[in-house]
Amino acid sequence: MTCVKSITIICMAAGLFSGCVSMPDFDATQGTPPELQAEIDAIKGFPKTSSTPQTPTDLPTPEQFDRSALYLLSLTDAFDNSDVLTEASPQEIEATRQRFLNRVNGYTLDDPS
Repeated sequence: MTCVKSITIICMAAGLFSGCVSMPDFDATQGTPPELQAEIDAIKGFPKTSSTPQTPTDLPTPEQFDRSALYLLSLTDAFDNSDVLTEASPQEIEATRQRFLNRVNGYTLDDPS
């Protein structure tokens, strides 16, 4: 076995076993240990399960969803924007690019540094 493989295996084993070292010793069937419960209670803004949204009941069936998706796809396939595009000269394209670049970098004009 090469040195790189040995080092990789050792690092992986160390990472695997390091997760076991800091686990608290408690039995999950006996409930939450008091010290852990105190830490949980000390968390401010911890969401309560009573404040979670309800499961939606008005979801479409898979068939309705497929029909709607196919309809939307047919609309996008029918879109033709060839009349919107105009021929621009290289100079116009460069001027537009420069104008957008100036807008993007405009915030640095009042930078004191």
